[in-house]
Order: sequence, then structure tokens, then C-alpha cells
Amino acid sequence: MNRPAVTAILVTWQSAASITALLDRLATAALPVEVIVVDNGSTDGTADLVAARGDVTLLRGTNVGFAAGVNRAAALANGRYLLLLNPDADLDPAVLQALVAALEANPTWAAVAPNLGPGDDGLPLNARPWPHLTRRLRDDAAAHGQALGEGPGGRAVRVHWLTGACLLLRRTAWYGDVGPLDGGYFLYWEDADWCLRAARAGWLLAVLPDQVAGHQGGASAASVAAETTAWRGYDSYFRFVSRAHGRLLARLLLLWWLLSGLVAERWLAARGWPAAAADRTSRRRFATRYLLARRFGRNLAPPS
Repeated sequence: MNRPAVTAILVTWQSAASITALLDRLATAALPVEVIVVDNGSTDGTADLVAARGDVTLLRGTNVGFAAGVNRAAALANGRYLLLLNPDADLDPAVLQALVAALEANPTWAAVAPNLGPGDDGLPLNARPWPHLTRRLRDDAAAHGQALGEGPGGRAVRVHWLTGACLLLRRTAWYGDVGPLDGGYFLYWEDADWCLRAARAGWLLAVLPDQVAGHQGGASAASVAAETTAWRGYDSYFRFVSRAHGRLLARLLLLWWLLSGLVAERWLAARGWPAAAADRTSRRRFATRYLLARRFGRNLAPPS
């Protein structure tokens, strides 16, 4: 059997409203695309919709998180490239073909992504710089936004990291010196972690601004309490810091964040801004729970 050009990996949870349209799009691709869907215990019929198709491999299971779900599918992938794709994304097959052509033409790139919409810095919102702390501790700050010239997919721009909503990865990087996603992330920041490991291994990451795809964003998170989503985001960020820069710095950052939130909360409340103060209160409560639950960073990840 000939190896497919791409293995598309979709991790679903409560995705019945969007999954069929995306799978129909992928089925029209000119390139041979293998599709693996990992359903993390949906209760809205997502898995049944996928199972009714004959062109998709379905892996059912409990909700182990995005990273672990991706890794489960990647272990079975046959494609030359791995496509991470959120179920609420909209990817034109022509854009997918451009992404593949770009990786084939640039062997030093570990991953490439399309434009998922405008960001605050003039680049697509899915092409992001390192967090402030990481930029201070690395010497590649100027690389973000660096033009890489014209190629098969039009303009290419070097970036620090790319979100996993729609991301084409080189198989040799995934199974080689970068490795899979860190399954310790439940949701958020696992893509930044992977991109940082790729950068440390000498790979480049690029976005193609002329290749536009869609992403609704937050479709699955909408069925979860907002506080839970925020908790997961903070939890993953501190894990990222601990893996990138060590546990001690992560603990110190968490402590500073807790204390600064308390001071800011009181300052805002004293000036009659209750909404802003309430936001700070929510963050402080999260940090307090985090400290208690994790015993002050006991379970923070070791450096990658």
C-alpha cells in the first residue's frame, strides 16, 4: 500500500456540529489523505457520526486531553506529514496542498501553518512570539516575523511558535529529534512546547500568510465552565515555563503572579473598578488552589 501524503489527526469532544463538514472537505483533497479521529468521550453523538463514514479511522476513548489524543493517533499514522486539525477548522484542500509543497521545498522547516486570521502584531493570530519570559531568556527574539521569501505557497514568514488548530508537521521531526507532544498538557500550550523543542533542535517554523484557512475557536470549550477553561490555560502555562526554564523559575513566577494579583485586586477595588478586581480575585483563587493541589509545584514537569 502506498503511503498517504498526509495523516490528518482530529481530536474531538462534543464536536457533532462541525465534524461532518470538515471531514467532507478533507475527502475532496487531491492529495491522498489518511484521516484519524480520536474522540475523547463525546456525549453529543460525535463518535457515531464519524463511525458512520467509511473513509475515517475512529479511536474512541475517555477525555485524556488534546495532546494525549494526538499522540494516540500519531502512533498509527502512515502519512509523510502529520496534520493537526481542530474539528471546528475549515481547511480548503488547495491550502493543504500548498502547505505540503512548502514543507517539501524547505527541508529545514519542522512545521508550517496557514493564516487563521489577523493577529495584533501584523502576523496571523496563530503565529505567535514566545511569551515574554522566554523571549528574555533566548537569543532568537528577532527571528519572529523574519521574511523567508517566496515559495510554493506564496510568502513565508519565520515565527517562534504555531498553534495546533491547523498545523502541518514533518514526520521526521515528530519521530526524530523533536518527538511527540507532551501528554502532560491537558489543553493549551502543548503546541508552544513542541515548537520550542523544535527550535532548540535547529528546526525552523513558518507561516504562509497568503494561504488562508478558517477556525471558529473555542467550540468544544464552550460546553465547559469558563473558570475550568481558564484553570487549564494557567495550569498549562506554568507547565510550559517549568519545561522550558526549570521548576524553580516556574515556582517563583507562580508566587510573583499570586502576590501581584492580590495587590492589583485591592488597588482596582479601591478605585471603584469591581469587574477588574473580580477578575484578579478569580486569578488569585486559581493560584491558591493550584498551590494547594500541586503542593507548590510538586508536579511541575522537569525541563524538556
